[in-house]
Amino acid sequence: MDILKQEIERKRKEALDAAPSGRSKYLKRGEVEKLNNSNFNFNSKKQLELEQLQKDNSTRTSTAANQSSAAAIVPSADALAAEDSAPRIPEADLCARFRARGVPIRLFAEEYHQRVQRLKDLESTEERYSDSRLAQDLLEKQADGLENKEEVKKRELEAELEKVDTRAIGLKLLDKDPEKTRYLIGIYFKKLLLIWERTLNERDDAEKRSTQGRLALATRAQSAEYMKPFFIQLKRGTIESDVLARVTEICMHMQDREYLKANDAYLRLSIGNAPWPIGVTMVGIHERSGREKISSSQIAHGLNDETQRKWIQSIKRMMTFAQSKYPPDDLGKSIG
Repeated sequence: MDILKQEIERKRKEALDAAPSGRSKYLKRGEVEKLNNSNFNFNSKKQLELEQLQKDNSTRTSTAANQSSAAAIVPSADALAAEDSAPRIPEADLCARFRARGVPIRLFAEEYHQRVQRLKDLESTEERYSDSRLAQDLLEKQADGLENKEEVKKRELEAELEKVDTRAIGLKLLDKDPEKTRYLIGIYFKKLLLIWERTLNERDDAEKRSTQGRLALATRAQSAEYMKPFFIQLKRGTIESDVLARVTEICMHMQDREYLKANDAYLRLSIGNAPWPIGVTMVGIHERSGREKISSSQIAHGLNDETQRKWIQSIKRMMTFAQSKYPPDDLGKSIG
């Protein structure tokens, strides 16, 4: 019995010793430092987690932006299919047009459609720069009072060109003497450009200063600039034979005041003679015809080359001027 009491007493004392003592309202210095260190470690951990979260968010944002920009740069499948269906520019022609502008013919890892787009951008920039340069040169010449001297030189040149008879231009002369035909064609168009300029200069000052008057003067100056590569090709004899034949027809009909026939020759030069040159081919009965004519010689493809397109457009402008300057006797021979 005494042993049992002693064991109960011992268990009671152990329970009292194990029970938590009442918390004091004062803390020791070591306890305060320990508490501060634990709070500091907790805050530091939270700060690191927050910084890591912000870094991950910025990484995901930049990755999404790069993917979107890459998707914008990389052409879509439809765009590539449209480019593949368009007439391809020959490699030799593509390289020659790049070299003429003094730029690399191919950049690192550059594909065909990227080269074509780069060439289009270069030619578009060159055209805008040429137009602004022409306008600036014209303003400078007007400010310096050099127009009179140049007018005298142009009149002398026009008088010399008038001595050359260009009425012999025709397909027969082209077959017999292509070199003489090229020479006469160059003389005819140079003469027509000078007559066009003289006609514009003979207008009164009010008409010259008007919007339409300044636009007409700028159009003539632009056409003269665009015709320079054409004159160089005539002089060097590098113009293609089929293109030269169409230009010969245009000159022949313009001198005969057959402007409707000249316009037909211009259309054959620019877009060809096929009724289905490009476009829809999967239309039943026209399917085979369209597919054959896409790669046939009936298509001129004269407007594929940007430089050639410019002087062809200038010839059309001179045709319009010649009709207003030298109208035909029969209105049925004129262009509407």
